[in-house]
Amino acid sequence: MKIKKIEVKNYKALEEQELNLNGCSAIITAGNDKGKTSLLTGLIDRLHSEKADIIVREGEDKGYNVIELTDESRIEWNFTKKSERLHYITSEGIKQTSGVIGAIGEKYFGSQFDIDSFLNSGPKKQQEILEEISGADLQEIEERYQEAYEERTEKNRELKRIRSRKLEEPEQVEKPEIKPIKEEIKQARAQNEEHRQAVQKINAYKNDLKKVSSVIDETPFEELFDYDKAQEIIDDIDVPEKVDVEPLEEKLDKAQEQLRKYDAYERDLQEYKEWVKEGKKAKKEAEKADEKVKAIEQEKQEAIAEADFPEGFDIGEDGLTYNGFPLTEKQISQSGKYIAALKLGAMVLGEVRTLHFDASALDKNSLNEVQKWAEQKDLQLLIERPDWDDGDIKYELINES
Repeated sequence: MKIKKIEVKNYKALEEQELNLNGCSAIITAGNDKGKTSLLTGLIDRLHSEKADIIVREGEDKGYNVIELTDESRIEWNFTKKSERLHYITSEGIKQTSGVIGAIGEKYFGSQFDIDSFLNSGPKKQQEILEEISGADLQEIEERYQEAYEERTEKNRELKRIRSRKLEEPEQVEKPEIKPIKEEIKQARAQNEEHRQAVQKINAYKNDLKKVSSVIDETPFEELFDYDKAQEIIDDIDVPEKVDVEPLEEKLDKAQEQLRKYDAYERDLQEYKEWVKEGKKAKKEAEKADEKVKAIEQEKQEAIAEADFPEGFDIGEDGLTYNGFPLTEKQISQSGKYIAALKLGAMVLGEVRTLHFDASALDKNSLNEVQKWAEQKDLQLLIERPDWDDGDIKYELINES
């Protein structure tokens, strides 16, 4: 079913206007503020409960807006400055007054879809519109995906940070034996002390012997004193060999330096082991985060596959795409963009297969492409075009048989 005729009188800027469409598509031209959009969408908007604050033409008391359909049924909207009446009249002439706003509007004209607003939106907003029209609820999946994506980014950043340190396993250093060297020095010093004490004892005995000798020298006692025996006593004192401790201390210094190197090696080795462990953990977490993202991506693709999207539509990371590109990209022709929008508009139509849009941005060739597509889909297009001479409303039927 399509629109056969639109009649308007005293509605907004319109004085009196009639479009005899006979179910055909049409191009409607006029200057700015001449009422093109009001003529084409006024009654349909009212059926969707969008009542303008001022609807009666300035200077007039009443008016009407009528749409006649190709099945000979019609919807009438009569209004004054204070009241309004809406009627639906069947092809048999039966008048219905209740449910015109809402039930009748939805049955014949479906849900509202603003093609121009859709094309002027960004990919994310267009995605929301597509989901709403198709009934696909990807919002919850999108939120989980975004959270998982951010987590993966953070895990990869952490893994990259750890790997950037580029630690190498330190060259092995043998641990020196310090204790035996210290014990050896201790023993050497003890032996040297014994040596000192023995020498001191010998010197003391010698001094004592010298004193005795000086006392008894040239006395009768001189012959009685056994100098040989005294010397024998001195000679019998055990004098340990004196040890040179300096080489041992140098050996200890080298060992302690080696120990410092060993301690540094141990610290470096521990740091390296912790770095390896940390890297393995970070890699595992990054892989797990990546698997989570891929799982949600798969879930998202399955949800998209199950959704009732029109041909060519898909959801990418940045929002809606058509034939692989956002509708904002130059890779899609102007006619392609409008056909994409019309595909969505067709999904929410009621029994009346009519779509309205402003074709100001389309050149003649692009508009022809859109018209051909609409004919193939048996759609009636009501197309607004500007009149640069600021003329009154005119219309031209496109596919009149």
